[in-house]
Amino acid sequence: MPTAFTMKPNRSGSRIVLIDLLRGLCLLVMTVDHLPETLIKKFTLQGFGFFSAAECFVFLSGLVAGRVYGRIAITKGFAVLRQRVIHRAAILYLANAGLMTLMILAAKEGLVTLGGGLNPDWSLWSRTMLFLASPINADILRMYCVFVLLLPGVFWALMNDRFYYMAAISGGLWLAASLGYGMTALPEGTGYFDLMSWQLLFVAGIYLGFTPVPNLTKLPKLGTTSAWTAICLAVVGTFLVIRRWHFLTGQELPPYFEWLFRWKRTVSAGCLLNFAAFSAMVYLFRGPLILVVRTLPGKAIAFLGQHSLQVFVWSVSATMLMTGPDNRWTLPSAEDYPLAATGLTLASCLVPAWLHAQWQALCYKLSHQGVAAPVAG
Repeated sequence: MPTAFTMKPNRSGSRIVLIDLLRGLCLLVMTVDHLPETLIKKFTLQGFGFFSAAECFVFLSGLVAGRVYGRIAITKGFAVLRQRVIHRAAILYLANAGLMTLMILAAKEGLVTLGGGLNPDWSLWSRTMLFLASPINADILRMYCVFVLLLPGVFWALMNDRFYYMAAISGGLWLAASLGYGMTALPEGTGYFDLMSWQLLFVAGIYLGFTPVPNLTKLPKLGTTSAWTAICLAVVGTFLVIRRWHFLTGQELPPYFEWLFRWKRTVSAGCLLNFAAFSAMVYLFRGPLILVVRTLPGKAIAFLGQHSLQVFVWSVSATMLMTGPDNRWTLPSAEDYPLAATGLTLASCLVPAWLHAQWQALCYKLSHQGVAAPVAG
């Protein structure tokens, strides 16, 4: 049904379908990575190096925020920007609150495992409502809600030539977290991702999303022999070979890279280098990637990215229901047919995306008929 995957413009103009494609792909990869072990997971779990889909998703979220909210700040002013930011943060908070409540209730009934040594009691519920705790698989949603509230300050710095100060603050927080003075120093159970570290990816995304497109198009394109392209290719290739070192040689990873593979609570320097080089290569090869969006699978994946909040909440719920203790499938049939169970879980992500698209269409129709429409998330 090709028409179901049509990309719709947002309030601030036409969408960049390549970003939708990449966000949708990140959602699918995170879904696979949260499910029990399968053959496909051997290729999705940090498949291109020592970074995961989570880093990509946080960066792309910042990129979209920089583009959408930056245009609002320029054209409508900071008063409207603050209003939109508070509205978006409220939606994210309510989505997180609803998801946490359902997960804690499901855990109390033994239907899901929260992980991280969390006990499904009302003390945990109150801490999740205050953002003091979060199950591992859902921590990105809490993190995104907090980061959205940073947008007015970041845009003020960008529009008043003060971004160097913002970059210094962001880099300083990342460095402090890397040295062990961030959220990793707090008691266990406060959340998996260190917000002091991961904000660097979001702020970098905001900057690149806010930067005028003509400035970005001056970067070298596919087919050039620039030193920049060669360096990025070398970095990406090196990290990819080391990531697959055990498969290629049968030998274990060197200690640092073994740590780099296992440690994700903070964004380490090696991970940042790997991710930055890979992101540059994605941009350089954006032409062929855009062609993928014109295919039916590409449209479907981009459709997921267009409704990322709803798909993410569904993905977390589905993967927690499908995954039991010791990272095993909860359904006996899934143990016998893990690839089929994975495929059905991935396909089910289209359901919340389609429902949200219908909700948006209804709100749009009511608003144009002069009826007070409900607020669409």
